[in-house]
Amino acid sequence: MIFNKKPGFILSIIILIMFFFPGSGVSLSMDSEQIKEMIQAFKQDPRGPFRSIHWFCEDGTINPARQPCVDQKGNQHALHKARVINLAKTQGIYLGQILTGTSFNDFLDLPDFIDAQGQNSRLKQFIIEQYLQAADDGWIFHRARYYRGAIQMEDEEEWGLGFLKFLAGKNDLIKSRFFLVRQAVKEIPHRASEKQWEIIRAKSKILAEIYMPFEPLRVKLHGRPQARDIEKIREFNIEHKSKMSGRSLNILEELLTELKKAFSLSHINNLKSYIPVLHDSLPVKTQLNEFITAFGNKKGSLDENLVPQCRAAADLLLNIRKALLNIKSSGTRLKLMDLSHDLESILFRDAAQWQPKNLGDFLEKNYILAKALAGTGFIELWEWETIKQYLEIKENYEQPDETEKSGNRISFQDLIKKTDYCRRISEWGTGMVKAVYSREVEMFSKFEPLAQGFIDDRIRSSLLLAMGELAGQLADITAELSGISNQVMNIKDQNSIQGLNPGFALGELEVLRDLDKDMVFSDKKIYVLSHVPADIQPVAGIASVSEGNLVSHVQLLARSLGIPNAVIAPSHLEALKLFSGQNVFYAVSPRGKVVMKPGSQMSLQEIELFQKRERGTQKIMVPVHRLNLDNTSLISLKELRAYDSGVVCGPKAANLGQLKSLFPENVADGLVIPFGVFKKHMDQAMPNINITYWQFLQDIFSKAEADRQTGKPEQDIDEYILKNLAVFRDSISRIPFLPGFKQELSKRFIQEFGVKLGNLAVFIRSDTNMEDLKEFTGSGLNKTVFNVMNEKKIQQGIREVWASPFMERGYRWRQKFLLNPENVYPSILILPTINVDKSGVLITTGVSTRNPDHITLAFSKGPGGAVEGQAAETYLLKADGSSDFLSPSREPKYNVLFKKGGGKKEYRNFNERILVPDELEKLLAFASEIKAKLPGTPGIETNGPFDVELGFLKEKIWLFQVRPFVENKSASASAYLQSLDPKYPENINILLDGEYKISDNIMINQ
Repeated sequence: MIFNKKPGFILSIIILIMFFFPGSGVSLSMDSEQIKEMIQAFKQDPRGPFRSIHWFCEDGTINPARQPCVDQKGNQHALHKARVINLAKTQGIYLGQILTGTSFNDFLDLPDFIDAQGQNSRLKQFIIEQYLQAADDGWIFHRARYYRGAIQMEDEEEWGLGFLKFLAGKNDLIKSRFFLVRQAVKEIPHRASEKQWEIIRAKSKILAEIYMPFEPLRVKLHGRPQARDIEKIREFNIEHKSKMSGRSLNILEELLTELKKAFSLSHINNLKSYIPVLHDSLPVKTQLNEFITAFGNKKGSLDENLVPQCRAAADLLLNIRKALLNIKSSGTRLKLMDLSHDLESILFRDAAQWQPKNLGDFLEKNYILAKALAGTGFIELWEWETIKQYLEIKENYEQPDETEKSGNRISFQDLIKKTDYCRRISEWGTGMVKAVYSREVEMFSKFEPLAQGFIDDRIRSSLLLAMGELAGQLADITAELSGISNQVMNIKDQNSIQGLNPGFALGELEVLRDLDKDMVFSDKKIYVLSHVPADIQPVAGIASVSEGNLVSHVQLLARSLGIPNAVIAPSHLEALKLFSGQNVFYAVSPRGKVVMKPGSQMSLQEIELFQKRERGTQKIMVPVHRLNLDNTSLISLKELRAYDSGVVCGPKAANLGQLKSLFPENVADGLVIPFGVFKKHMDQAMPNINITYWQFLQDIFSKAEADRQTGKPEQDIDEYILKNLAVFRDSISRIPFLPGFKQELSKRFIQEFGVKLGNLAVFIRSDTNMEDLKEFTGSGLNKTVFNVMNEKKIQQGIREVWASPFMERGYRWRQKFLLNPENVYPSILILPTINVDKSGVLITTGVSTRNPDHITLAFSKGPGGAVEGQAAETYLLKADGSSDFLSPSREPKYNVLFKKGGGKKEYRNFNERILVPDELEKLLAFASEIKAKLPGTPGIETNGPFDVELGFLKEKIWLFQVRPFVENKSASASAYLQSLDPKYPENINILLDGEYKISDNIMINQ
């Protein structure tokens, strides 16, 4: 039978044929449970995901296995079962991929699936499946490995070579997605070489599962493999040989063989095979020759050549990456990426062997590993160029005077900075892996939980493993020298945990790797999470693997309320799982020291903290006496000033009106619906109820208070309130507008914006009297309706924003900290959409440094940046014009707004920075203006610092909001928390040379 040559057409015909065969198992779509059942069936099926063997001919003909292609090229391999084809066709999930015959363009992208378009999802799925096969004894090929002819390795390698040359020829992908391109070169078969560290970890995992006594060695091999482990495994073999099964012994023998290969010194000499294929004009060829000459014939790695060998390998890795785009031949590019992987394997081995002898060694290892991570794609080239200055060890860094012990020294502050960047770079690299693979890992995890281990495997099989270990070691050194040592449940490497917000809490510890979208948080619990969700409810304390960014709504809310918050490593999350469910004491000091211990081990001073809190806790009474509810006309933003806050509108509109008077060119025109309009609407009778909306709301809280006085359980009271607030919200979402309101809105819209209502896209922002208070920020608790243009959608958006303060999340935060949450009055700010290129948050102080002369910036691409907890690009700007680059963005999606309303998420790459130097200079100058103009302005009740939301459209700054930056003074001023931070002289200098011991005080020169 002859088919059209297009692969998509062939698949379609096959699927149609399968529909006519009873029991084919074809369905239009499958849920996760059905896919999970199918995978389990494949594991037991001798043919796995395959149906039968066929010849696939060059002209599109598909012949039976015994009928080769005539007079044309062809490949023989398996045909997938109909269910597998259908799953790929309808849901974009590819199982048991056979590369041979696959269109290069189809493999590189998924044009039929909008959410994954342009994101190389099929390639990523192939890489994840390679991991699953290694980790789970073949996975869906458990028995199908013996299905002869299903996959022809020679054909797969031939296809792989062709595809990777095709891939290597794409300049845009090498430039924008270098990390993924390099991963593809590692995983797609194209040369007869094995991925030894992946094989070692997979075999050790399987062995530990079938023979439990091997578990400690498995942990060692997964965490910090060393050449001496070969002898340990030999000793294990001698001790346990009589107790192990034949299969266990075979795996152990295979594991030994792979370890010997991995630590074989012949690796460097094997690099000679690259010399003939590299052109003499390439500087990389000269550098490779020098590397082989210098280190190829050494007898051992544990000698004086280890450090220079690591240094040279890192240099070569970075230079290879930089050289790729200057080379025209895609074949040469592919060879250089193969060379890069071989060098990484050498450096991975040597980094594990390298045990620094002094502080200078530790800091040089930090620099070398960071450079290598840039060379291998875990951090971008521009990121490396920006931060290498912070990591460099200068020659004769600081010469001692004649009375001091000889040797070079660095300041303690510089050591802290280098240590901090070691942790940060490790986090950025981990963030790269997550950003690239998270979507596909999440997809696979729904039907194969083992996929959750993929990202950790990527990290542990890379130089991030050594960087993470080094971060812990440097954190231990600085902790010893400063006296600020964490005390976190005695877990490993705990000094690399970094406190973000000071505070203390007592509650049940809950440790969660994954979050359900309907997760309900409790203010009685301390949560350890992979990330902090943007809509989190009140909690007692937080620790997360990624800090997201310092100035998101959630982080600002936690900071203003004294909720302790810290950033941890992925390994800490796993370690703390052992304590999940226990009652723990958790504290973070002003300088970032973290304490977490069982509640039963609290000191008398710590117990007294909570007794004092109970006695001294005072909720805030939101002032309502200043409210002017008689103003029931819409107001131009230009007419408002800061002193109108809490009178006719909320602080968002009042302060933005003040900004417009000070910076008229940087604030758009706006229209405000004041408190009085809301209250007038609330005085209408609710449908089918003989009371007004307002009275219904007041009755909810009055009855709740009466029940509280009678001793009714708080949980029952909450359930009653939330149930009735849901009724209230639903009624507001359908509330009829008062006579004349629509007409006034249309009239004022034309007056303010110069166009008819429905002809301009706008944002509709909630602005209540219960936010931006001195002690409570309320940041991000209420709704913003994004970019609506249609007249009816704008009208409905007004109703939704009026209803949003009565959502459960907003109620819980207000109920916890405010005395009169029933007196919430929302005003509304309507602003025209400014479709900025990039946006974020500017804080007119150093959030992490507590230095009032510093400026903190967090920006993301597109509108709405940084406020929702995105991994934003973050800087610390200083008065002298210099800046510290704190973190890059690792957020792959950003908002794109449509001119006629609505929007979508698009994907971005990380090879280009979001804020360029010229924009940093503009923002520093603008922050200086804000600091000079806002304090002392009538109605502005603080001298700062200020929290400003803003963005760039082309080169122009647009301002969207300003509020006080609220910190919890009682937390930062707590005598107990301050006692956790010992005083140390600012002018400590630390010896770089000489054998290092943590307790060796002679290293410190005061």
